This record gives sequence, C-alpha cells and structure tokens, in this order.
Amino acid sequence: MKKIFLRRSGKILASKDKIEKALNVKLEINPDEILIEGSAIDEHTASKILEALELGFDIKTALLLIDEEVMLEKIYIKDYVRASRVNTAKARVIGKEGKVKRVLSGLTECAISVKDHTIALIGKDEDVENALLAITSLIRGKPHSKVYASLERFRSEQKFEDKEDLGLKMRFIKKKLSKGKK
Repeated sequence: MKKIFLRRSGKILASKDKIEKALNVKLEINPDEILIEGSAIDEHTASKILEALELGFDIKTALLLIDEEVMLEKIYIKDYVRASRVNTAKARVIGKEGKVKRVLSGLTECAISVKDHTIALIGKDEDVENALLAITSLIRGKPHSKVYASLERFRSEQKFEDKEDLGLKMRFIKKKLSKGKK
C-alpha cells in the first residue's frame, strides 16, 4: 500500500474509475491523502498518474505514463529565475493564447502543462529532454525564434537518422558533389 499526499483531489476523484481499471489498483481518496493498493509497479505508476493529474494534465494524457517509455518531468521556474520574474517566465512559455506552448508541444511531441511555479512534461525520454532544453532556454530569455529553430533542426536531424540507409545516401551525395564541380 502506498500513501500519497496531494493538494487537490477533485480531478482525481473524477478519474478514479479509469485509473483503477487501467492499472488494476484500488484507490481510497481522503481529503488530504490518497491510498493506493495493488502491485508495487502498478502503485508506482498510479502515483505518477495522480501526480500528472495534479499538475494539470487530463486523464487521457496522464494514462500515457502506463507505457514504460513515457516519463513525467517537472521544471520549477524559481530554480531558473528570481521570484519577481516568475510570471514573465511563465508568459514566455505559454505565449499569447497558448500559442508558444502549442508550438513547443508540436515540435517536441510532449504534452506540456504550466501550473503555479511548475512546468510539467509528459513524453518519451529524448523528446522530454529536448523540451526541457527548449523551455529552460525560454525561461532564461533566449528568443523564441532561436528556440524554435534549434528544435526544428534537431527534429530534421532525427528524421534523417531514423531513415534506414539503403546505400542510396552515398550515391546521392556523390551526385551532388559532381554537379557542384561543373
């Protein structure tokens, strides 16, 4: 049995049945704590899902944490800027009407939630790592265009690496080089 202390349990209460069914655990929700009963792995996964719900993710996104390749990562904005600059940092990550957050989410393939002084990410390991780098750069004041450009560059490099080499790459490069000499 695992005991978790959470501040808000409204969203969790609404999602209780889905979590219990997906993980084969039993949740007992009290005003200031949640008791999780099940296997050790399921208890751990359930605690991560509950934490994701508390950080502002919807249940569909939080349930992605069942997959072992998907992780939850948090950034505390106060670790990167003075207390007086926290709202500015949040605004830089969210953007006008959430545009920056949507673009970052699309480029990194991560779900992003901004709540209080915390930014939370759900995604695959390498995607979360790139999103962390991008978000910390924005928090520290790097221009949005440069952050987007670096994410797009990484994304194109990743796609290039993922393609299997069928021996065509070298022929293509040689052809390009021979055209350049004329």
